[in-house]
Amino acid sequence: MGTRWSVEVFLTLLSIGGIVTVWSEGDTNVTTCSTLEDCSAAGECVDGKCKCDPGWTGESCGRLDLSPQANRASGAAWNSHNSSNSSWCITAPRTDKDELGYSSFTKSGTNVTFHIFVSQMVPGCGLGTWLPGSRIVHATSNKGVEGPYEWENQVFSSFHHNPHLTRASDGTWLLYFNGRHWPEDDFNLHTCHQNSTCPSTSGFWEGDYWHGGGDCKSDGDCKFTANTGVLSPSEHLRGVSRGSSCVKGHCQCEHHYFGSHCEHLTETVNLAYADSLDGPWTKLLEDGAAFFDDGIESLHLSNPVAWPLANGTVIMAYSRAPNLGIAVAPHWKGPYTRLYLTTATGEKNYSLINPDGMFNNTLEKGGEDPFLYQDARGTWHVLFHGYGGDKRWTDGQAAHSSDLLHWTWQPEPAYSSTIQFQDGTAETLSRRERPAVAVDKSGAPLYLLNGVEPAYPGNSHTYSYIHATSASRQ
Repeated sequence: MGTRWSVEVFLTLLSIGGIVTVWSEGDTNVTTCSTLEDCSAAGECVDGKCKCDPGWTGESCGRLDLSPQANRASGAAWNSHNSSNSSWCITAPRTDKDELGYSSFTKSGTNVTFHIFVSQMVPGCGLGTWLPGSRIVHATSNKGVEGPYEWENQVFSSFHHNPHLTRASDGTWLLYFNGRHWPEDDFNLHTCHQNSTCPSTSGFWEGDYWHGGGDCKSDGDCKFTANTGVLSPSEHLRGVSRGSSCVKGHCQCEHHYFGSHCEHLTETVNLAYADSLDGPWTKLLEDGAAFFDDGIESLHLSNPVAWPLANGTVIMAYSRAPNLGIAVAPHWKGPYTRLYLTTATGEKNYSLINPDGMFNNTLEKGGEDPFLYQDARGTWHVLFHGYGGDKRWTDGQAAHSSDLLHWTWQPEPAYSSTIQFQDGTAETLSRRERPAVAVDKSGAPLYLLNGVEPAYPGNSHTYSYIHATSASRQ
């Protein structure tokens, strides 16, 4: 993974990826416009008015046009608001006929098997136990895109999280994720109960620290030591890592490390591949290996999502909240190179999708959990869970780019945490995160997918949700 890409080489490869320009009908709004940018690159400016593409609406075509749900149970593709189990991230439904990043379906159908991959918490546990309680499971439905889905198998045990499914140009199925195997003899994953912390056989959580139990005499005996000070864009970290330390003769690990002496990093980036959606799945890298060619530890980077091109090139978005970046590879096997722009002071700025392309060391403006796709015009779009002010944990945000290096945030939220129902009522969720969209070959978003948490005080129960847009009904 040592190959370096220049921006010029990258743009050349991108240009031969095979883009076909398509324009389709959509909503017309009264906003005065003069360019595609004025319509969020999700509609055409026609006679000074934005004509939104299918699936988009709003004054500047920046909001997903979500259809009212039939009832509260609608959209609960995996688990539900009253289930005893919790899930979170969900991949866009795919069929064995789908190609590249696009979905071949345009409407819910029967006699077609749809596949999803989900972050499922261990039985009885809420989202609060996602680390290390999250595992990746495979579910299917022959009742339509919106399910309900039925269990097929567990793909990876705890800890594996944030699955993203796509298909390479050579037909190989790719499943990107965070995580690595967490030995069950280090953490008991079978005695969880709703709203409780899982007990451990050799360690325990206290706040954000894992007490690994290994004997120590000083902090140096515990592998990960603290960083201090405000970190730079090149280090690409959120705030200050508190590090691991020796407490009363036993190692106390920082949140993203585990093991008796904090020797294992949890949120590593990896991908698995298979010839069939039914598996078997093989990991590309060994657990804990550096995914990107600069060798940076994957703790600093997470939530990978990839979009393959017809020529084999793979474009990836990733995050380390509140910073969002882009990587590129000539093949799905790598090497994956993180793109950056050089600042006036000579610093490498990897936070390309942040507002004005600026590295952000606070949670006041930024995002996490990106989903990347390309529309038929060749424009790149990223949908993500936004940070900022009182909307930090609720609204979805979107940005677009023509070159993957310079990004424009859309002026209005792409979606909110409120779900409208056909009878005119509504429900406001406590959390609506982990966005993904199923898009057709014109680039129209057909379904929005999220991990959601109902507005139940003190409850960390969550489930996976599919919400149709107006484009799926056309």
